[in-house]
This record gives sequence, structure tokens and C-alpha cells, in this order.
Amino acid sequence: MNNTRVDDQYIEILRDRITELRSKISKLTNRVNNGIDPFNNSAIKIKGYELEIQELEDEINNGTHRQPLFDGIEVALDALDDRYYNLSDKQDEVQAELDNLRNMRNNLKTVRARRRVDKKIEKLEAKIAKLKNKKVACEKRQKSIMYPKYRKDMIKNSLLARARGRVETYNDLISDNNELKNMLSGNGIFDSIKGAIYDIKGLYYQKRLERSEEVLREMQSKNAIVTMAGARVTSLGKKYADKIRQGLQQIGQPQPVSSI
Repeated sequence: MNNTRVDDQYIEILRDRITELRSKISKLTNRVNNGIDPFNNSAIKIKGYELEIQELEDEINNGTHRQPLFDGIEVALDALDDRYYNLSDKQDEVQAELDNLRNMRNNLKTVRARRRVDKKIEKLEAKIAKLKNKKVACEKRQKSIMYPKYRKDMIKNSLLARARGRVETYNDLISDNNELKNMLSGNGIFDSIKGAIYDIKGLYYQKRLERSEEVLREMQSKNAIVTMAGARVTSLGKKYADKIRQGLQQIGQPQPVSSI
């Protein structure tokens, strides 16, 4: 298979995803800086997006090759690849002819002769523009064929990065909470109250961390599944799905489960 162009399109898909994530990070950062993140949801998302960007950049920089698609799809991609190169060859031929005409025009003495050459130049320029448009159409078609599969992969990777980001965020919160608590002198009623508040926060963050680590382990297991729920995408470990289904059966509720 001659998937040189296809690999280029795959890299472009990854770069588009990085641009999308950076835009999201910028918006979420503004929320955090303006104090609109009382439950650290934006901070968790930012951490997850940053981890995902790092993984995508590593894949691009390390030259990781895309995973092959189904044979029929690979044949279609190869055909588009061949068409792209054929169009490029035609464009080179027309461009060479165009360059010769432009050189000839510079040596012409009469206006009438230059007008004749100008008409031919206009036709060739229009032909080159059409060939370029056809090449762009090939690229878009290649991306549209690959996009559904790789979009699904990116969704899975994004969910895992979000889960890792949640774990890292709660680790950071616990660390900062301990540092702030250690700064207290321990003297006076106000320090005692603040210390109690830090203790409560520490317990809360620890519970959230343990839950986040458990969810991450489930998502990383071989039996983890990714499901679509309307416009939202959620991930649920098989063990948790089975537990919730059993619980719903016991109270007589319908079985389908798509989120936690």
C-alpha cells in the first residue's frame, strides 16, 4: 500500500485535534482565573486535555504510523492516493507549459502577440486552479474516510486522559492542602478553625482521589467499554456496568446504563 498521503492526512487529523484541545484549554483557563470553578471541574478538564495534547504530540513527533483500516477502506484510500499523485503530475506538466509561455511573452515585441499569449496563459492558470481544487477534494475525501474510526479512538484516549487528569488534579489538591495546613502556626482559635477546614478538605480530596484511581483502573482494563449517550461520550468499566444493572434489576428499573 502506498499510503504516504494517507499518513499525512492522519497527522493532520491529530493536529486538528490538538488545535481543538488548546481552544478548550484557553476557555477553561479563563473560567479558573475568574474564580468560576468551585468544584475543580475545569481544572480537571484542563489537566486531562494537557495530557491528551502531550500524547498526540508524542505520536506526531515520534512518527507513529496509523493503524490500518479495513481492507476495502484501504483500497479506497490507495485509489485516492493514486488520483492525487496523477493530478500532481498533470499540474506539474501544465505549470511547465505555463512557465514557457510566460518566458515567451517577455520576448514578444507587439501588443497583438502578447494578447494571444495572455489568453493561453489564462486558460492554463484556470486549468491549474481546477487541478488544485481536485487535489484538495482528494485530501478531504481521505480524511472523511479515516475520520470516524480515528475520532472514536481519540474519544477513548480523551476519556482516559481525563481520568488521569482527575487523579493528578486531586493529588495536586491534596499536596497544596497539606502545604497550606502546615503554614498555620497552630496558635489561636482562628488557626484551629482553619486547620479543621483543611482536615475536612483533605478527607474530601482523598475520597475523590481514591474513587478517581478506581475508575481509572477500570477504564484501563481490557473489558472497559466506551458508549455514546446523546451528545455526551462516557466511559464505564464492565464491572461497574454489571453492578449498576444488578442494582437496577433489584428495584425494577430498566437495565440500560450509559454513564456513571
